[in-house]
Amino acid sequence: MMRNRLGWGLLAMAMLAFAIWGFVPPKENLRLGKDLAGGVTLIYSVLIEPGQDSQEILNQLATVLGERIDPGNQLDISIVPVGRDLREITMPLPTDRGKELRRAFDDELARIEQFTIDPIRFERLVGEDPATRGASIAEFRESSPELADRLLAASSAYDRLLSAETTYRELLAQPEPDEAELVAAEEEAALASLDYDDAREIALRLSLTPAEVRRVLEFSREQARKVDTQTQQVVSLPSPFERGWNALMERAGSGTEGEQSSLQAELERVLASYETYTGERRSLDDPQDLKRLLRGSGELDFRITVDANTRADDTALRDELQAQGPRNSTPDGAVWLQLAKIESSRAIA
Repeated sequence: MMRNRLGWGLLAMAMLAFAIWGFVPPKENLRLGKDLAGGVTLIYSVLIEPGQDSQEILNQLATVLGERIDPGNQLDISIVPVGRDLREITMPLPTDRGKELRRAFDDELARIEQFTIDPIRFERLVGEDPATRGASIAEFRESSPELADRLLAASSAYDRLLSAETTYRELLAQPEPDEAELVAAEEEAALASLDYDDAREIALRLSLTPAEVRRVLEFSREQARKVDTQTQQVVSLPSPFERGWNALMERAGSGTEGEQSSLQAELERVLASYETYTGERRSLDDPQDLKRLLRGSGELDFRITVDANTRADDTALRDELQAQGPRNSTPDGAVWLQLAKIESSRAIA
């Protein structure tokens, strides 16, 4: 009897230890409810037309909004009905750990400005006296040698342009300028202007702003799928984030001998910081973020899908769609619409 009790006691202690281990460290694995951690609640009125099923509309609204503002169900946002036409949307407040990671990400993102230059600052820099301009360009060299080199090239092109324009104006001011010299000076000024425009564009191509980078980071990672018309195979397309991020990396240029540029390296550090922050984030950072997401959801219009193979003319409708296209195919009581997810693609009412 004592042996059985001892065995059960050891088993109970092992289970208790295992349960406690699952919450270590508690700051990361123990999530407080909104009543303990605090939160913000927004109440929205839903426009429901007379004769519509309010319960069905509210349930559909909760599903669609949930997929749009918290698709991974990681932010603990609750959407519950209140009465006939109200929806209560509640978000918890961020944890101290979440705030710390957000600050680290914001600091890393702000460093982007050290690697870029905006058009106003560019014009001011190339317009400086050549004696002091070198020191201004040197300030960029430590963080971004590639940008410093581009600024140096643009400054040289600017000096050439000023010299060519001065020469041309001096010839024009002469009572009887030499025609050949005047034509040559005009051509030189035109070429110098084109070279400066090219150098300016190359330098400003590195002009990324933190706002641009943040916007790309917030793009969806979900890959769209479509049917290849040639092979009839379903293929995956790059996600909006992949397309946007590749464009940023291309704009960031490349270093010497094709190596990674300093701006590209900084972008990767920003991405790593963002993924750490979002990977551990368990709530939105601010109620304004929730409002922004809700505004971005747009005006919601619901349609009821038709179950597959429930219409007697289903095959005929598909043949008509193939032959005439969705706009010229008019099934009785239904329309053909393109859906974002191919696995949900079918006729809908």
